[in-house]
Amino acid sequence: MRFSKFKQFSFMLIIPLLISCGVNMSDWPYVDLDFDVEDAKMVYIDYVNRDRLSKYYECYSSQADTVAAVYNFIESFHVDENITSRNVSDYNRKICFYFLLNDNSIYDFKAYYFSGATTYFMHKDELRLFPADFGSGFLGFMERNESNFIYL
Repeated sequence: MRFSKFKQFSFMLIIPLLISCGVNMSDWPYVDLDFDVEDAKMVYIDYVNRDRLSKYYECYSSQADTVAAVYNFIESFHVDENITSRNVSDYNRKICFYFLLNDNSIYDFKAYYFSGATTYFMHKDELRLFPADFGSGFLGFMERNESNFIYL
């Protein structure tokens, strides 16, 4: 079942609110991917769930609407303005997004999920806290958009 673009966009706007675990993030900045969505021609996603090894996949899409949906999904999340440090090698889930840009450069954004519904975003070589369950929101997004990706 496909949802209208309005319903998809509306849902993406409320995802951070639904999974924020009670933390007031209203004054936190949003993720900024440092490029315009029109500059991306493909997105590649690598998902690893160490709790369930069967939950591993790689997929990509070069459909402009799908690339834009992934871009908008990521940019709809607040992120702590403070840079933090943490050993990310002990993650439970890791989601890597790689955007292939029109100039053939690659922009990466990574989300590391730890037990207790805490996520850290890594982009621009900085690690920042997102104190909620980004992974579940991502899996819901992928289920709704599954047919728009090619799985490897």
